[in-house]
Amino acid sequence: MTDWGRCIAIVDGRRCKLGARAHCPVTFAWDPIKGVGIGGPHVPLCSVHNSKHWRLKGGERFRIIGGWYGYIWNSQAKVWTVLQSVFRSRTSHKYADAWWSLRFNTEFGVFTAKDRQTFDEARAALKRAA
Repeated sequence: MTDWGRCIAIVDGRRCKLGARAHCPVTFAWDPIKGVGIGGPHVPLCSVHNSKHWRLKGGERFRIIGGWYGYIWNSQAKVWTVLQSVFRSRTSHKYADAWWSLRFNTEFGVFTAKDRQTFDEARAALKRAA
């Protein structure tokens, strides 16, 4: 069985103790015409928090390690997108610094090792490289 890691949702000020059952992608930017963008590590969530993730609406967010997870607002179209990211606060549109520092370029249909990394794995790889 694959080790999916631990859920990174924050519950009562502490990291969730449950094992992850889903990895949710993070997007910082996306050009649907060119099929390229900027992504971040995946958010590992337990079944409880993954269920909460699917029930999020618009500007709702929940706290995870390093920021707040939720949908991205498209200011040009004035709509909430299907893309999700990690933000500095519950209401900010600025991305969380810890997550932004782990960003990488993405291309539709092209998957790299970074496309499969979780936040914990990406931070560990960054520490090893330093």
